[in-house]
Amino acid sequence: MEVPEYPVIEYPHTKDGGDAIAGGFVYHGKLLPMLQGKYVFGDITTGRIWYADYNEMRENTKTAVAIHSLNIEWNGETYTSMSPIVEAAYHERGGKDPDLPGNSTVSGASRVDLRVAVDASGELYILSKSDGMIRAVVGATASSARN
Repeated sequence: MEVPEYPVIEYPHTKDGGDAIAGGFVYHGKLLPMLQGKYVFGDITTGRIWYADYNEMRENTKTAVAIHSLNIEWNGETYTSMSPIVEAAYHERGGKDPDLPGNSTVSGASRVDLRVAVDASGELYILSKSDGMIRAVVGATASSARN
């Protein structure tokens, strides 16, 4: 087996990417068949979420693999990032900052502080420190745009 030359995954440090990968997991749960065997990860500051094919990551030792955006559906709306969802919850829970607390190079004066987690069954969760919420991911569809 060859050792990969990193980076295996990369995205731009722009509003379409972010500041830093929120460590991800290879999905092994049962609720999200389209993500089986996919590495799911997000951006800490912008709250964007992507996936990449884990087998491709292991086999492709010379270049970064393609990443695919996941849209977020919440209360009948579709978002490209967790940012508006986290901001709404932050304010509902009494947050006083005009947007979200914290800042970064890409997200500016608003930071989601996203993390990705899995439970013992391999099901996926999105944690957002800015609003103190843990959300179960109960469905998945790919964005029509590829990154």
